[in-house]
This record gives sequence, C-alpha cells and structure tokens, in this order.
Amino acid sequence: MKILLLAAGGRAGADFFHSLIDGHSQILQFPGYLRIEGNFKLLFKLKDPAKIAEQFIKSHPEFFVSKVNKFEQWDKLGQKKNNFFNVNKKIFITNFVNMFKGNESNIEILKKF
Repeated sequence: MKILLLAAGGRAGADFFHSLIDGHSQILQFPGYLRIEGNFKLLFKLKDPAKIAEQFIKSHPEFFVSKVNKFEQWDKLGQKKNNFFNVNKKIFITNFVNMFKGNESNIEILKKF
C-alpha cells in the first residue's frame, strides 16, 4: 500500500479532484479536511493495523458519522438538507486490516514512522 497525502488550499479544486477518483477500487480517500496533529501522528507509533484503524476512528469521527461534521456541512446533505451518512466502523476496520494481510511492505511502512 502506498500512502500519499495530497493537500490543497481553498478554492484549489480539491473537491473536484476527489470526485474524479471517488469510487476507484484501489484508492482510499477521505474528503474534506484531515487534521494532521498530535493524535494523527500517534497513529504511526502503533504497529497493529486494527489498533491504527480504531484510533483513526476515534480521532476523526466526522468521517464515520457525517452529522457531526458541521464545518463541511455534511450534517445537511440531500435536497432537504436533512440527510447524513454513517460508515460501518467494523467493516472499515476489517478492510483496513485486510490491506495489511500477507503484504510485508505495508508492515514495513508502519515501522518507518
């Protein structure tokens, strides 16, 4: 698994770019903003993929229950602005862990941080 962090400033077309690659089977992306702070950096100290996924969920709840994301207005989706989305956390953890199974290079990426 290759990790790429693409950052864009306001009005740079990031939302458009996200829409172009959304749904690609080999790309995992998080729309909107991603806080790169102490909690995020601590993820790389963990070596167990399940623990990394669990900590990511705790640190970024807005990616899993959109109604808590007022900044990007994900709490006001749909025509009537009363919809939101939920991401199944157990499935996210399972899929994240499966990306690491049998692939030593992914584990080596974690060791570098």
